Amino acid sequence: NVCVSYGSRLEIANACQSLAAEGKTITEEAISSKLLTSLTELEDTEYLADAEEQKYLAFMRAHDPDVLFRTSGESRISNFLLYQCAYSEMIFSNKAWPAIEAEDLEAVLVEYCCRNRRFGK
Repeated sequence: NVCVSYGSRLEIANACQSLAAEGKTITEEAISSKLLTSLTELEDTEYLADAEEQKYLAFMRAHDPDVLFRTSGESRISNFLLYQCAYSEMIFSNKAWPAIEAEDLEAVLVEYCCRNRRFGK
């Protein structure tokens, strides 16, 4: 999956506001359940009022990313999937996105496969 133009701070704030409005305790699990990536994992999206939104979420079915590949020489995640990238491996490139080629993506996969993922341990 490739994600672009996304604001994570707003998503986290909306999740917390929703929980507070429902009178629920704000916990890590509760926040996770309100994030877009969690909503896209649901099999039943019928509770959503908008048919177009149902179609979009059914298509997405996103999971937390295993690797975040950042291009253009930037070494930050810039409000992108802040919550979901907690245990993602991050790989950076000086190339701009339009210049990325198949060999660059293959190198990312090779580097990712060589890493020892500890998931915060």
